[in-house]
Amino acid sequence: MFFIGMFFVILVSGFYLITIIDLIPKLGESGQEDLPLVLAAMTVMCLPFIGVGIWLALLESFTYTHYPIILNRKTRMVHVFQRNGSVLSVPWDDIFFAFNKSVHDWNIRGHVLGTDGVTVKETFSFPMFGDRKDMIVRYWEFVRRYMEEGPAKLIGHDIGKVETCHPIIGRRESFKWGLLGFYAQFESWPFWLLILYPFLTLCGIFRYLAMLTCDKPEWPKRVLDTCIIEPGDPYERDARHNPPNA
Repeated sequence: MFFIGMFFVILVSGFYLITIIDLIPKLGESGQEDLPLVLAAMTVMCLPFIGVGIWLALLESFTYTHYPIILNRKTRMVHVFQRNGSVLSVPWDDIFFAFNKSVHDWNIRGHVLGTDGVTVKETFSFPMFGDRKDMIVRYWEFVRRYMEEGPAKLIGHDIGKVETCHPIIGRRESFKWGLLGFYAQFESWPFWLLILYPFLTLCGIFRYLAMLTCDKPEWPKRVLDTCIIEPGDPYERDARHNPPNA
């Protein structure tokens, strides 16, 4: 959204300036008295478009760098960091999970229902999405088995296969990792990656600029106190375990 918004602002602003530069010589001396009226009319026409662009850019600016989710298998609690900075804490067994299909992608959503079992009080999404439902099902099975059977029971989803973790705990996402996120979406289509490489790189630049305006999420003490990892836990994985140069 930040990229779309800023691209929109730059495009409309550029059109505005180019039109003015082209218009002034054409007005000539005889049309100078009309210039303020023309500029005012153009400004009125362009401002709504620029305003929409700024609004789109602000959707991802001055918020948080990311919105993490903690799955605590020992307490069977799910902690969701929300957009307004609050934390939603709900028992795993009280959440209704469902596969959701948007226009192009599948994802997994968790719904917190009311006492009637129908009214949706809160909704959150897992960070995994894709155009293939089978990929999302595999991701869901990884999460479900972790919470319900534990990491040692992840049949076909060995925890050792989690080779790389996003290095964002306690810091902002780097420009490099932001770019990798865009490129990874076209990992299976190298031809399109080559074609869209300049566009994706530009997206990465705008993503990093938006990231610089955002705060890092911080979990409240009540959550951290229940999520202490025991020393020597063989299933611990974070960015410190990433391969060299990752």
